[in-house]
Amino acid sequence: MKHEERQIRELVVSGDVSAAATEALRLVGPQVLRHLRCVLRDEDDARDAFSEFAEVLWKGLPSFRWESSLRTWAYRLAHSAAGRLKGSAWRRLGRRFVTGEASNVAEEIRTRTSRKVERQRQALEKLLLAQSFEDRTLVALRVGQGLS
Repeated sequence: MKHEERQIRELVVSGDVSAAATEALRLVGPQVLRHLRCVLRDEDDARDAFSEFAEVLWKGLPSFRWESSLRTWAYRLAHSAAGRLKGSAWRRLGRRFVTGEASNVAEEIRTRTSRKVERQRQALEKLLLAQSFEDRTLVALRVGQGLS
């Protein structure tokens, strides 16, 4: 387990879930946001999925069993959030996700995104334009995030 993950786990064990979740989002949030932008190919969809991801991570961190890395778990949560967003009825109605403490941290991470990340996203979007959702997810994880 990496040092940062160990610190986050210690915060959870000590009962400081808010600090643990904030640090977890700061650790994996930028990578997850890049992944969602690449897979969903729409800034508003990526923002909505990222907010949902942040809320689920925040609420689920106390019950996370650490049988995988935090990063692996985070990508699974993000993939689920993206899938729910694609099929959700509220999206068609235009209702926005309710902002909470996790969404505030998520917004902080989004606003720190650099121009370089945007250029990378646009380059990947061009390459992935003709791919299926599943293929885009696979490529985004392998190429965009460096996972095997």
